[in-house]
Amino acid sequence: NRLFKVEKLLIKFITKYEDYTSKGSLNLQLKKLSLDLKSFKSDKYEKKAFSYFDYLEWIESKIEKN
Repeated sequence: NRLFKVEKLLIKFITKYEDYTSKGSLNLQLKKLSLDLKSFKSDKYEKKAFSYFDYLEWIESKIEKN
């Protein structure tokens, strides 16, 4: 099965999650993830992933929580 770019990006973030040792580092990586995901939101193939789950809102809630 082929993964979408959004899925690859999220998997990459999750696998490196343990490397984000401080809240500042985690917030920085979450903001980078958010920017990367926003670039996929207008892609005609990738935008379907956003109809299943609101990744950007989830990321924003994690940034605000920290």
